[in-house]
Amino acid sequence: MMKFTISGLLLLLFSSCQLIKIKPPSEPLKGFYSYYDKTKKDYPNLLINTDSISNICVLEYSVEPKVYIINALQLKECLNSCNDAIVYIWDPHCPSDQCVPPNLLQAFCNENKADLFVVAEYYDGKELVQYYDIEKPIFGIDTKYYKSDLIKKYTTLFENDLGVYDNESGRILLFENGNYLGRIRI
Repeated sequence: MMKFTISGLLLLLFSSCQLIKIKPPSEPLKGFYSYYDKTKKDYPNLLINTDSISNICVLEYSVEPKVYIINALQLKECLNSCNDAIVYIWDPHCPSDQCVPPNLLQAFCNENKADLFVVAEYYDGKELVQYYDIEKPIFGIDTKYYKSDLIKKYTTLFENDLGVYDNESGRILLFENGNYLGRIRI
């Protein structure tokens, strides 16, 4: 009887595996890839290449949503001209208490006389077209410059170019006169 039960269970298990079909996701898993190409296709006027813009530091936030695609060396030029600055590596869907809406961080920066640079960690068109009460435009990491579509890889390279080499967690990077001081934990 025991042999029949075990063999019956095995037969049931293997036959049910044929009924269950694992379908690959139609989109890459969130949190791994940039979604640059999808966002560019879905929102053709949103992402702005900065190759022809000589100074991204003077760009201002506008009601019409625009995300300026940059590398960290471009941002470093802006940080060098700021006494105090915060670079926020923003994930619009981050559930952590270390993630805050950009407008709240802007209010904090205004109170502390610091410049805020919001850098989108990845491209989520639905979130990027929303209005945020911030002074500077939202920037996006140039995945082609960093030769990767993997978030972890291109954000690490971006931070390294900013002079951030720690392995600490935290999305809020503090700079003084262009020099990295550390991450702010909320």
